[in-house]
Amino acid sequence: MNTIVVGVDGSRPSLAALRFALREARLHGDQVKAVMAWHVPPTAYGGGFAPTTPEIGTFESAARAALAEALAAVADEVKDVPVESAVREGDAAHVLVEEAEGAAQLVVGC
Repeated sequence: MNTIVVGVDGSRPSLAALRFALREARLHGDQVKAVMAWHVPPTAYGGGFAPTTPEIGTFESAARAALAEALAAVADEVKDVPVESAVREGDAAHVLVEEAEGAAQLVVGC
């Protein structure tokens, strides 16, 4: 079974990408790995101080919640497709390229 990696950020285009990946997986008997990347925005470093661990956890929690919400939005399309999810810290492009290593496809929105 091959894996189709799809980048999800909660936007409409990423939901469309997720739906496309699910359709492709269903057609080819593949599985989907939905990936959400997160990072601490530069504004969190106000005054030159690094954010504290609890603040960083807030960004990660928000990413996990957004990914769960996106998967819930397509729940009716997931029933017959194995779906794995991953939330990783880092630049979205780098995270997606790393997650897609060895995958059959990488799907992103616009």
